[in-house]
Amino acid sequence: MVYAAIARGRTLTLRVSGLLWNRSLVMEDMETHSEWSHILGECMKGKFKGAKLTKIPSEMVTWGDWLARHPKTTVLNMRRTSRAYGAHYYRDRSRFVLGLVIGGTAKAWPFDVLTRERIILDVLSGVPLLITYDNKSTRATVFSRMFEREIPEKETTEKVTLFFYYDPDTGALKDKLTHSTWDPAAGKAIAGKLKGTQLAVLPGVVSYRQAWRIFHPASGIAQ
Repeated sequence: MVYAAIARGRTLTLRVSGLLWNRSLVMEDMETHSEWSHILGECMKGKFKGAKLTKIPSEMVTWGDWLARHPKTTVLNMRRTSRAYGAHYYRDRSRFVLGLVIGGTAKAWPFDVLTRERIILDVLSGVPLLITYDNKSTRATVFSRMFEREIPEKETTEKVTLFFYYDPDTGALKDKLTHSTWDPAAGKAIAGKLKGTQLAVLPGVVSYRQAWRIFHPASGIAQ
């Protein structure tokens, strides 16, 4: 997960504290030595107690998939202290979920369910969602299915909610409104009437299923 390291208007320098809370990593900011939950992005102890960091959408994918999509990517070269992660890390899909919190309500979609369904249409706190998953790259992403479409003749916009399906003949992801073709990884229309339309990426979190339950005990779990 990725956060903007700003709290209450102040830029922070966060590091690993060496502590655990509910068996999960605790961060510490160097400015006040406040302690932060890395899963919640919330300060649990110290001067910033109760403050929350803004979550930024991010992805956990294989390096090959990422590099193919972003060939000019730069990489932070750090001393390796653990075994390299690869797609095999997710061999037991039932242990992992893609979780999301909107308006204080949480829900998670297990990787084994995503593997079976490929895409899921859902609604959380009134927000229509599209969840996509690619088994090979382990990419799990959640988008808002709602976007604003311009109406030139009325000089206004209207909110449109899309419904998606996989075309059985071509295997392409399409929407039922215009049958435009979409890139499931980017949430962007690549052909058809809606070509160029970009769905908003939401800050989903890839987590161990058990850890998600601990931090979000009231969370719904997709079946």
